[in-house]
Amino acid sequence: APSITDCAVMFNGGTGSGGGMTLTGSSPVIINCTFDQNACFENGSGLNFANSNASFQSCSFSENVTFESGGGIHAEGGSMSLLNCQIDGNISVSGGGVNAAGTDFSFENCTFNSNEAQVGGGLNLQSGSQMFVNCVISDNTASGPQSEGGGARLRFATADFAGCTLADNTATDMGGGLLVS
Repeated sequence: APSITDCAVMFNGGTGSGGGMTLTGSSPVIINCTFDQNACFENGSGLNFANSNASFQSCSFSENVTFESGGGIHAEGGSMSLLNCQIDGNISVSGGGVNAAGTDFSFENCTFNSNEAQVGGGLNLQSGSQMFVNCVISDNTASGPQSEGGGARLRFATADFAGCTLADNTATDMGGGLLVS
C-alpha cells in the first residue's frame, strides 16, 4: 500500500471534486498530513474518496470549502479509519466536516469542531457502519431550510459511540447534537 507521510495539501482548487486530493480504488496509509484551505465546486474539498480502503493518522482537514458535499471529506464506498485526526472549520451544503454514502468508518480520538452545512454540520453519514471512540463533536452548525443534525446526521447508518462528547452543536430545524433517522 502506498504511504504518504508529513505532507501538506493546501490552497488547491478545482471545478469538479477533490480540491485537495482524490483517492479511487486505493489503499494508502496517510500519516501526519494536513488538508487545509482547499476548495472545489462539487464533492470533497479536502479529500474526495471512492471505493478505497484508507488509514489516516494524526491528520487535519481544516477550512476546506465546497458548494456540494463534504467540506473536509467526501466518501462513497470502501472503508476509512481515522486516528487522532482533526476535522475543523470546513463548510459545505451537506456534511460540513465529513459527508459519506455507503462507507464504513472508524473514528478514534478525533475532533469535529466548528464545521458548517445545511445538513450534518459536523458529519452527514448515510448507510455504512460507523464507530466513534473517544471523539469530540462540538460547535458544529446545520443552518438553512430543513437543516438537520448540527453535530451529526446519521441516515440508514449503524453507529456505535463510546466515550464521545457531543456539545454546543446547533441545527435550525432538528437534531442539534445528533439526528438519527
